[in-house]
Amino acid sequence: MSWTDAFMDIPHVPGGRSRAGADCFGLYAIVLEEAAGVTVDRYAHARFGATGAGAIATAIARGDWRCIARGEAGTPGLPLALKQAARRFDAVLMTAHVRVAGAWRRADLHIGCAVGNGLMLHSEGGAGPQLVAIDDPSIAHRLRGVYRPAALTERAA
Repeated sequence: MSWTDAFMDIPHVPGGRSRAGADCFGLYAIVLEEAAGVTVDRYAHARFGATGAGAIATAIARGDWRCIARGEAGTPGLPLALKQAARRFDAVLMTAHVRVAGAWRRADLHIGCAVGNGLMLHSEGGAGPQLVAIDDPSIAHRLRGVYRPAALTERAA
């Protein structure tokens, strides 16, 4: 049994922010609150007209989050570097495909939660919560960065 087992039964629901159903950002917020005792704004994306990842970008600009490591998706060596940099409860930013004006493009739209030992918990449509290695080939090509909420940084200080 792992502490992450408590989150594996949360169904993936686009835009969801509760145990009844959560998307990637909703799952991350729930894990932070319940396992780390840290609250992040679950609805920031709605106010800023952005995805969870966009909400993180806005929070970084405000100084609420800290960039730990980042790079271009698909860069050789980046998955290992991010795996080594990630600390429990850090956000792992990934790309995803989105349809814009009838065309598909890749954007920083998906996050997971680093859980330690090089693993992360994330949730995507059709699969729900999954525990995978940060450098797993199924996601390694999508990795963009590792970010830490300021509340975690302050607590560690």
